[in-house]
Amino acid sequence: MSRRALRGPIGGVPLQVIGADFYAKVVGISFATGACMELFMIKTGFYDKVTEIEAERRHALSEPPAWVLELQRQDQEYRAAREAAAKANAEKK
Repeated sequence: MSRRALRGPIGGVPLQVIGADFYAKVVGISFATGACMELFMIKTGFYDKVTEIEAERRHALSEPPAWVLELQRQDQEYRAAREAAAKANAEKK
């Protein structure tokens, strides 16, 4: 057992005094608060904005980093130069 459980009731109120009606009130208030928050987020367009931001983030992550793009560009230039050199050698022969 934990030390807290061994000390006895918290705040001088035994745990048995807190009944089911108290927990029912807490659940009801929590549900109402959550529902109000959801309605507020729907009315203010929160979910639309979050969806837009998430789409932008995913698009940005789908593009390769700048260093990869630079390597790809260098590779294309190298291949183009190699093909041009091969054509020039073929024309000389």
